Amino acid sequence: MAPNFPKLAGQGEKYLNKQLHDIKSGKRQVLEMTGLLTNLSDQDLADIAAYFASQKGSVGAADPKVVARGEELFRGGKLDQGMPACTGCHSPNGAGNAAAGFPIWAASTHSTWPSS
Repeated sequence: MAPNFPKLAGQGEKYLNKQLHDIKSGKRQVLEMTGLLTNLSDQDLADIAAYFASQKGSVGAADPKVVARGEELFRGGKLDQGMPACTGCHSPNGAGNAAAGFPIWAASTHSTWPSS
């Protein structure tokens, strides 16, 4: 897997579909995807989202110190800087909330997280 690209396997279908639409419309800028979705229909995007949502995800390797700090932030946030705990939306185990459109935490990569 390429480290600069998100892991889409197992991600929530609703979340993926929204991200694909946002990329296609230009609301979300992803240089690597520029123009690739232009001629795809809404059904095509839904099918792509369903495909990736049906795939089994995998976990990569990371520096244990970085993982420990990430867990602190995930569980407790950084309230003095206005960052709430991630567990509120992504669930305590990081499994996300597909019905609400919140992605699986472990399936993403930080460099590709949307800002909103």
